[in-house]
Amino acid sequence: MSSTPRSKNATSNPKKRTKNLPEKSWPGTVDNVVNKFYNLASSGNLGILILTAVIVWCMLVTLRLPPEKIPWLLTGIYHFFQSCYWAMGLMLLYIVASTYAFAKSDKKQRQEIQRLTDERKKLTHGLENARLKTLEHHTSSGFDILEGK
Repeated sequence: MSSTPRSKNATSNPKKRTKNLPEKSWPGTVDNVVNKFYNLASSGNLGILILTAVIVWCMLVTLRLPPEKIPWLLTGIYHFFQSCYWAMGLMLLYIVASTYAFAKSDKKQRQEIQRLTDERKKLTHGLENARLKTLEHHTSSGFDILEGK
């Protein structure tokens, strides 16, 4: 087995798709932003994506408007949210419910990981009353190579 030298920009991170982009360049920055949004979408954080899309859209509209139309736009947005308060209520309800569900799910997963870690320690090391004991017959897959069964 021969080892090949790795390039300076190559990383061992499997999530990073593009490996030859310098980190402090425009393509590297765009690649990082796209990766972050993809991670948000794949993890189910759609609220953050929707909020980001609305903010970016507002920024683009504001940049393209002439300066004398900006007060008209802001009063229009204010009146829209004033007349559609139910939409803001639904959005707020969605954010609170998804945050609560995520926190509850995360807590359950952490408890299960801790339980499995403790169980593995007991099975692998044979811990009993804080004293190690020798393993009599241990196979991780159920197949004993010495017996052939």
